[in-house]
Amino acid sequence: MPKHWPSPQDWQTAIQNPHIAFTDLFLKSATPALDRLGLPAVWSGNFAHVFKVGNGQERRAIRCFRTFAADRQERYEAIDRQLDAKQLPAMVAFDYDDDGIRVNGSCYPVLVMEWIEGNALDVYVDQVVQKSDVLEYLAEEWARTIAALDAAGVAHGDLQHGNVLISGGNIRLVDLDGMFVPALKGQRASELGHRAYQHPRRDEGVFDVTIDRFPALVIYVSLKALAVRPELWKRYHDENLIFGRSDYVQPSQSSVFKDVRAIGGQVARLVDALEQACLASPRDAPKLSDLVSVKESKLPAWMRPVPQGGLGVQTKTREVAKRAAPPQSANGTSVTLKPIVAPVPVTVAAAPPVQSVQATQPMGPSWSERFERGFAGTLKNLWWLWGLSWFSGNPTLIVGGMLCLFVLAVIVGLGATAVAGSSQPSPTPVSIPVSRSPGPTTTTTIPTRRPTVASAGMGSVQVVASNVRTIYHRPSCKWALKMSRRNRLAFASPAEAQSHGYRPCRVCRP
Repeated sequence: MPKHWPSPQDWQTAIQNPHIAFTDLFLKSATPALDRLGLPAVWSGNFAHVFKVGNGQERRAIRCFRTFAADRQERYEAIDRQLDAKQLPAMVAFDYDDDGIRVNGSCYPVLVMEWIEGNALDVYVDQVVQKSDVLEYLAEEWARTIAALDAAGVAHGDLQHGNVLISGGNIRLVDLDGMFVPALKGQRASELGHRAYQHPRRDEGVFDVTIDRFPALVIYVSLKALAVRPELWKRYHDENLIFGRSDYVQPSQSSVFKDVRAIGGQVARLVDALEQACLASPRDAPKLSDLVSVKESKLPAWMRPVPQGGLGVQTKTREVAKRAAPPQSANGTSVTLKPIVAPVPVTVAAAPPVQSVQATQPMGPSWSERFERGFAGTLKNLWWLWGLSWFSGNPTLIVGGMLCLFVLAVIVGLGATAVAGSSQPSPTPVSIPVSRSPGPTTTTTIPTRRPTVASAGMGSVQVVASNVRTIYHRPSCKWALKMSRRNRLAFASPAEAQSHGYRPCRVCRP
C-alpha cells in the first residue's frame, strides 16, 4: 500500500497528463473531458472519482478509488468471473488494473469502464415525471432487470439513483464495488449503500443475495406511485426518489407512506409490503418477482413497444466541448463563451429497419508523442552507459557521456517517428449497422458502438482485443491476459481487427 493515497486534486492532475499517468496504450493517447474551468470533469461518489476520457470516437470512464482496500482486487476478480459466466446486459463492462495509473510516482488501481451516455435515474425521472406511460414502462424494465440479477444469483449492493443510468430506454447499473457474487459468500460488505434506499438495520454482516431486495422494492414502488401521483416528486424528492431513511425507521408515522397508500390498488399493496419489510429483518425483505408479475421479453430493446413520444430525453452533463483557446475580440480581450453541453439529442425520423453509419478508424499517436516515447525510452534503457563515466572521475568524460546519450536519444526518437509514421494505416471507413423499428419520429441519443465480433475458433485466432479498449494484441501479450473474458474479442488476422477500428499494440507488435 502506498504511504499516501492521492487527494482529489492529485487524481485530477494525473488525468490531465494521460501520457504520463497511464500504462495502457489506449489511455495514454486519450483526452479527458473538461469542465467549465478547463479541468478534467469529475463525477465524485463516496468511494471513487470517475473521469471521462476519449480516444477518437471511443469514450471510457476511468474510476479512481478514494481509499485503499486490501481485498479490492480479489473482489473484482470474483465479480469478473461471475459476470463471465452469467451474461447480464444491465451491468457495465469493465477491466480492473491493479497498477493502472501513476500518481506522484506511485501506482494505484484503476477501473476502466465503458462510458454510458445517459442520465442518472433521478435526473431522468425529473424530466419525465409528468409522463405516466414512460414511468410505467420504466418500472417494468426495472422489474425485469432485478429478475435477471436474482436468476444469476448476484446482487448489486448499492441500488440507488446515482448508480442506475437510463440510456436509450435501457437500464444500466454502474459502481460495482459492493456487489455480491457467490464466490464472496461469508465475507463482509465493503459498503452499505445509499441511506435513502437501504434497510435501516442493514450492516456489514448482511452480505448475500438478499441485499438488493429492499432497495429494489423502494425504487419500483416509487416509480409506480409517481406514475399516478407526479406531485409526490416535488413534495418528497431530495437526495432520494420519494422515500427516505426516516420513513423506513417509523413507516407508520411517515407522510409519504400515507400518501402512497392512498393511491390504492396495486400501489397500496406494494407500499404495505414495503412497510412490513421495514419492520422485519433485512434478509426477510420480499423478492420483487414475488410481488409483481415480471413479463419476460426476448426482444431487443429497440423492438419493444415504447410509450407514445418515445423514451429519449436530453442528456445532462457538466462536460463542455473542448476548445483550443478562447477567441479574442477586436481590442484583444477574451470573449466569454457559453458552455456547450454534449451530447445534443438528435431527431431520428422513421426509417427502414437497417441503416448504415460511417465510423472512422482512430488515428495513432501524434508525431510529438512518438518522438517523446522513443527519446524517453532510450534515456531509460541506456542511462547506465552514462553512469559508467562517473567511475572515471574525469569531468570531460562525464560531460561527453551525457552529450552522447542525449544525441543518441534524439536519433532514436526521430527514427521512431519515421517508422511509426510509415506503418500507421490510413483511416478506413467502417460501416456499422444500426437497427431501427419503423414508427413515429422520436428523440434519442445515438451511441457510436463498435460492432460485435464473434470469437473465431481457437485454431484461427491470431489477435485479440477488448470491448473497452481500441488496441489489439497477441493472445500471449501481458495486456491481453488482463482482459475480462466477457469483453474479449477474437480476430482471425490483424487486418480483420483493423477493419473494425482497432490499432496494433506497440508492446507485443502483433
